[in-house]
Amino acid sequence: MQYHEPVMEGEVLEYLVGPRQGLYLDATIGGGGHGEGILGELEREGHLIACDRDSAALNEAGRRLSPYRGRVTILRCAFSSLADSVVPYIRQQARGGVDGALFVVGVSSHQIDEGN
Repeated sequence: MQYHEPVMEGEVLEYLVGPRQGLYLDATIGGGGHGEGILGELEREGHLIACDRDSAALNEAGRRLSPYRGRVTILRCAFSSLADSVVPYIRQQARGGVDGALFVVGVSSHQIDEGN
């Protein structure tokens, strides 16, 4: 069984992903479903910043996104610390900003099922 199934993945990819070499943010990576889809749409120069505050979710996302090593940066952070966590990384990469950002607000079905 999957950790979590992404919702509206087709729509997310259609409307979020523009430049295939771009920098994207998944601010709630969860189990990594949307992130995997985003990375699958990007060319080798494309990169994803994946954030979550849930360490179990980050572990699962790390497992799921392991084929994309070097193209994904996984950070533990909450919405309230995105500016402190993500902005320095973007500046370090000498990029002007992100080309798209995904925020899935709320709890995941996995968190409800597991009582986390």
